[in-house]
Amino acid sequence: RDSLRAGYSSWVVTSPEQQVLAYALMTLAAGEAHILNLCVDPAVQRQGLGRFLLSHLQRVARGGGAELLLLEVRKSNRAAITLYLKSGFHQLGQRKNYYPAHTGAEDAWLLAYDLKSKTATA
Repeated sequence: RDSLRAGYSSWVVTSPEQQVLAYALMTLAAGEAHILNLCVDPAVQRQGLGRFLLSHLQRVARGGGAELLLLEVRKSNRAAITLYLKSGFHQLGQRKNYYPAHTGAEDAWLLAYDLKSKTATA
């Protein structure tokens, strides 16, 4: 909600019945894009929606003049990390205690995609 109120760019994938299946939020400024959220309903994961949205975000960021695309991902989110690494992202670092968790806080991996030297994934 905060991201939408702030006016960040957003995209939603819906079913023919208008059920939300996936969504993404991204900021774009000063030659840099930052994926704030990329979420897929667990019931429809592993069907290509995450890859579809990620490819779309890469094209939008490049079209908006960004040279670098950044995101944070929970260290425990192996499926998302696999998607990002297979899509050409690399790890820049780690943010300690970045995400709230049931046991306190969880570290995040900071990932980057160089938009200058790569084409968007299909």
